[in-house]
Order: sequence, then structure tokens, then C-alpha cells
Amino acid sequence: MTVGDILRKAAREHPDKIGLIFGSRRFSWREFDQRVNSLANALLGLGLQRGSRVAILAANCNEYLETNYAAAKAGLVTVPTNVRLAPAELSYTLSHASPSALIVHPDFVEAEKAVSGNLGNLIRIGFGSNHPYGLDYETLISVNSQKDPEVEVGEDDLWLIAYTSGTTGAAKGVMISHRNACSAEIALAKTLGLESSDVYLLSGPFYFNGGGGLRLAATWVGATIVIVSFEAETVLQTIQKERVTCFHGGTTPLSRLVNHPDVTKYDLSSVRKTMVTGSRISPALWQRTESVFGPIVNACYGLTETIGNGTYLSRGDVAFEGALSHRLSSSGKPMMSLEIKVVSDDGKEVPRNGATTGEIIMKGDPVATGYWRDSERTAAMIRNGWLHTGDIAAIDEDGFLYILDRKSEMIKSGGVQIFPAEVENVINRHPAVKICAVFKVPDSEWGETPKALVVLKDGVAASEKDIIEHCKKYIASYKKPTSVEFVDSLPMTEWGKILRKELVARYWKK
Repeated sequence: MTVGDILRKAAREHPDKIGLIFGSRRFSWREFDQRVNSLANALLGLGLQRGSRVAILAANCNEYLETNYAAAKAGLVTVPTNVRLAPAELSYTLSHASPSALIVHPDFVEAEKAVSGNLGNLIRIGFGSNHPYGLDYETLISVNSQKDPEVEVGEDDLWLIAYTSGTTGAAKGVMISHRNACSAEIALAKTLGLESSDVYLLSGPFYFNGGGGLRLAATWVGATIVIVSFEAETVLQTIQKERVTCFHGGTTPLSRLVNHPDVTKYDLSSVRKTMVTGSRISPALWQRTESVFGPIVNACYGLTETIGNGTYLSRGDVAFEGALSHRLSSSGKPMMSLEIKVVSDDGKEVPRNGATTGEIIMKGDPVATGYWRDSERTAAMIRNGWLHTGDIAAIDEDGFLYILDRKSEMIKSGGVQIFPAEVENVINRHPAVKICAVFKVPDSEWGETPKALVVLKDGVAASEKDIIEHCKKYIASYKKPTSVEFVDSLPMTEWGKILRKELVARYWKK
């Protein structure tokens, strides 16, 4: 099965059912499929060939999903682009992916202009009002055939390149094939128990794989997809208006949702299930969520490299008191789509005693094919079909995983990945900085945030504001440190490596 086949199935089995809602726009599955076909034919008519990349720079909208499916049917590759990136980061992503076409919403025209000099002969397609491009999205759809392009696309063909931060400061492009995507999303649909009668709310940023995740799962069962960009009151209003039955998201937006001052004013009784992704949900947030929605919370641990598949912790697996309460700190059991092991450094499985730790490795159809234009990283991360996650965990006799730390020392702030080395590289470029260390500290809202310890050069001054403003010039705002402390020295090994774990331990105790 290919991604295009998933949409074909929905259009064939539920042609007149409302499949997509975005604001005042409502499309049946037949209408949505026809728009996708027109866009696919338009892209092919512009000269794009099988394997060509199509980047999109936009917030959540129906055009985003249309691009996903049109690329799939035309044998093209979608490149979701993070709209929050600094110009240098955006330029790197687009240059690295080398797209043949870029679809841009007018809100992000200035960002595109800032990097356009490095993009060569790129076809620019605008949508919405007042975009400056010669090619208009809706015009292309209106003048191109609604017939399926019927391009031969294989399950192992590339469908999407998802860029995620790298430990060396450069983003890595995770290559997701049709087989990867379909197996992962069908497994999620079955795990969650999605049905055609469901109304599924997608509110996470589509440029993050997790945010746009489950779009294929909801399409596969023929559910109705409702698209918004997350804002707590907007989500509450939408749940009430559209009678949303399912949604998913990270712990930070969930916390904002259930702690909204007007949450009790809305009728949320239609919701029957939610899945929490990103950071592990705390018992306090779990209980607060159930006080608002009832016992509907389920949790998931997954990676971009597995399209969100990994482990699943269902409501029935846990209790707030008694024999099952310890499982609140678990990330759940492996999903049906994956084989998961916890192994020691010598590759042997650790005892299933809930205490002995090792690295999580995964194998199965959802595991990505590798990293775009990075064979060295691919060989290091995927060995003999097993994805080496870098996450450290223990596993108990019942198969529940307990994730303890990450080899990469990644910071997960509101479910978004931030790598210390990337931020350190930027801070070290400040003319007053001699050396710095960035590490995670606890935060009541975001779970974790970056903190920087900075050693200044002799005779030079700088303030916390100076360092943070410097970071905002070169990296996305959410990656900047939330606090900066100036110190005389940093703990290091004799080889000059910063002992970041020592800093984490020290400041988490505080």
C-alpha cells in the first residue's frame, strides 16, 4: 500500500462523507481526492519528475494535507518546512533538500525572500490572498484534471523528508517511505481504535512529524479530520462545535488546554480518546486531564524515525493508586508494528527486571530508511535493520518500558527536540564568550528548557539579555536558553569534554 492508496480508499468507501474541515471550508472525501489529483497533475505538468522534492512553508491548513497526498500520488517527495526557523536554518534545510518546488503561504513570504538567493531555479507557488508569486495554487487546481495521475509508485519509494535537529548543529533529514508511513499510521489507527464515525482534531504543527501525525490513520478509516493551529480556546471551541471525538498532542498544549480558565464553559462530552505524545505525561497532568475529559488518556512514545510508532500506554494499563500505579512512570509496551529490545553495549538484551538499563532499539516496517544525503549517519543509526534510538531505558517482566535518559542528552521542551550542542555552537560565536555549556533544567510548563552556563573572555562583559538576543538571530526562538548564568569555569574531563550530566544533576536537584 502507498500513501496515495490510503486516500483512494477513503474516497472510494466514503465519497460523500465530510472528510476535511478547515475553518469554513468543508470537503467530502471525493472532493478532497479530486483537489489532490488536480494538484498532482499540476506539479507533474510543471516538469517535476518522480523523486523530485516539493517543500511547503505554511501553517496548518487543508493545502498542507493536499500537498502531502498530491506528492504521494505523483511519485514526488514532500519536505515539510518549520516556519519557526531562523533564516540561516531555513536556508540550510531548503538547500540540503534541494526541492524543485516550494508552496508558500503569504504569511511566510518574507521568510522565503530572506533565503531565496540560495535556492536556484525553484518553482514558487503561492496560496491565500496577496501572495506575490506568478503561480497561484487555486488556479493550478482549477485548470488541471481531477483524474488520478496513475503514476507508478512503489511502497519503498520515498514519500517525505522530515527534518529534525541534529547534535552537531545541522538538521538531519529523516527519509520516510510509503511503506514506513502506511505501516506506522495503520498501526496507530488500530491501536487507538479509530473508526469512520470519528471526528479527529489535528492541532499540532504539521511541520513536525508528530503534529501532522495520524492524518493518514484518520484518512485510512474514513474519519472526519478537523484542522486548526493550536491555541487553547480555539481548540476548546472547535471540540464543542464539531463534536470532536479524538485528538492527540504534547504535554504542554494539553496542560494549557485543561488548565484554561474557561474550560468548564465548553461541552467536551464528545471526546472519547486522546493520545499524549512527546514528553511523558506526569501523574498530576494525567489526573487533571481526566477531571476535564474523563478516563480517556493514553500515552505514546515514538520517534520521527518511526513516524510516531514505538510504545503505547493505555488507560487500562495504569492506576493512580495500588498495584498498577508504578506504571505511570512507564512509556508503555511495544506497538504491534514494531519489535523492540533494550540492549547493553555489547548488543545483548538486558534482563526484564525493570531495573537493568540499556539502549532501546527498534525493528519493523515503520523504521525510516535512513537520513537524506547522510550515509554515515544512516549506517551508525540503523544496523542490521535495527534502529538504535540513543534512548536509555529498563524493561519489566510484562514488557513495559521505563525511559530514563537519552544518550544524546537531548532537551525535550514541550515535546519539541532541542540539542545542547546546537545551542552551544551559537553561543560560542558571541564575541564575549570563551566557552559555554547548555543543558536541560526542569520547567513547570514546558517540562524541560535549555539553561546556559557561560564563561566570558577576560576583560569582556555581556549580560543574560545579550546572550539570548544573540541566539535569536541564528536559531529558532524556542531553542534559545531560558536562563543564562555566568561562571568562572565549567566541569570538564581531562580531555576538555564538558561534563554536562554533572550539570544536569546539580541543577535538577535545585
